[in-house]
Amino acid sequence: MSLRVVAVDMDGTFLRPDMTYDRPRFARLLARLGERGVRFVVASGNQSWQLRSFFEPTDAVAFAAENGHFVYDTGRETPLFAVEPDPALGRALVGTLEDLRHPYLVSSVEGACMPPGSGTPTRPGRGCTTRA
Repeated sequence: MSLRVVAVDMDGTFLRPDMTYDRPRFARLLARLGERGVRFVVASGNQSWQLRSFFEPTDAVAFAAENGHFVYDTGRETPLFAVEPDPALGRALVGTLEDLRHPYLVSSVEGACMPPGSGTPTRPGRGCTTRA
């Protein structure tokens, strides 16, 4: 049986403590993996836009972002797979968290939103409306 996929976590695994990695060395390794038909997958709890920011270009890297809720194939901007939660359930959950004054971050393919006054997400989504 031959190796088909190499999957790595980012924080504390692939990345150094200063959030960097040896880009020239990785480019060489990625090319060698590609020559052998081995896919490189980044699997992380981070959002896809953040993961993509570490890899330029991203054509040879696949992503399993936000703990697998969004999966992107190599060279694709739209997810190959995305969890589609019930919007009513999401609104109810956010409403409960707001009532309890508990911090939260809601993310989607379009971006992320946080409660008013808790700061601004690094890349906010469109129309962060939490109540119906």
